[in-house]
Amino acid sequence: MNTRIFAAIAASALTVLGARAGIDPRNLDAAVKPQDDFFQYANGGWLKANPVPAAYSTWGAFHEVDEHNKQALHAILEKAAKVEKPGSLEELVGGFYASGMNESAVNIAGIAPLQTDLTHLAGIASVSDVQTAMAILHHYNILAGFIFASEPDPKDSTMIIGGLGQAGLGLPERDYYFRDDEKSKQLREQYVTHVAKMLELAGDKPEAAKVAAAAVMKLETALAKGSKTNVELRDPVANYHKMTIPEMQKLTPHLDWKAYFAAVGVAVPAFVDCGQPEFFAALDAEMTNTSVADWQAYFRWQLVHGAAPYLSANFWMRISPSTARP
Repeated sequence: MNTRIFAAIAASALTVLGARAGIDPRNLDAAVKPQDDFFQYANGGWLKANPVPAAYSTWGAFHEVDEHNKQALHAILEKAAKVEKPGSLEELVGGFYASGMNESAVNIAGIAPLQTDLTHLAGIASVSDVQTAMAILHHYNILAGFIFASEPDPKDSTMIIGGLGQAGLGLPERDYYFRDDEKSKQLREQYVTHVAKMLELAGDKPEAAKVAAAAVMKLETALAKGSKTNVELRDPVANYHKMTIPEMQKLTPHLDWKAYFAAVGVAVPAFVDCGQPEFFAALDAEMTNTSVADWQAYFRWQLVHGAAPYLSANFWMRISPSTARP
């Protein structure tokens, strides 16, 4: 959403950072007739008073609200970090914040915080282990393989059901894997190089990291092939498929859904909305078509990439704009 749209929504819906809904006359440009240029009439005052800051490519009322909230949270956390009440909520929050702000300790720790999980992933030996690894990463909100979450039933708003959807790609969306122009080809090469370097930082030898990065690209390309395009994902009807768990099991015979739900700590739902059945069929095929070693490489990459912003500086400074998660 660009600056003009942000501003239009802000000017017509609420006063910026105000406590009440309504139209703030300061956001208007009364020098312009609405029938001549309604956008300038509705937003001219706000745009004049709120130029885009140098650090931003776009700016709007919601950016301003977000920055205001961040400043308020920062003040709360700074205050909590000074509280000395053992066991209190303030001390727990303050301690968590302080640990993240201790860059020296974070840099010294390096890859150590992930070592237990990396060791576990190195022990993957079967299709069942592959599924377990997905569940472990999903606990960390790392969407390896697919995404599982709760959602309102699109056809029954009184119900909350499980939602399953395509995920697991390192590049922004599926078309990045298939465009054949020179820029796209170069981007894929750079992506593989980036994956290899991150795996080196996680402990792989250079040659092993290159092999693993190639395996990651191969698997992600297979998953991308079964994924819908961004345009196709916009159709709510085509992305709604309410299924029972036995129906999901029939669609994906190599995925044990009861075991998966147990691993992520939820009761087996009566129904799930499988947004993209074709993707899950492709994922199921890769459970056996892709070697365990290649799945290991993929999971290591997913873990390191997902955790990189919270690790030592040599990790997060390598996150490229094209692959960084929001």
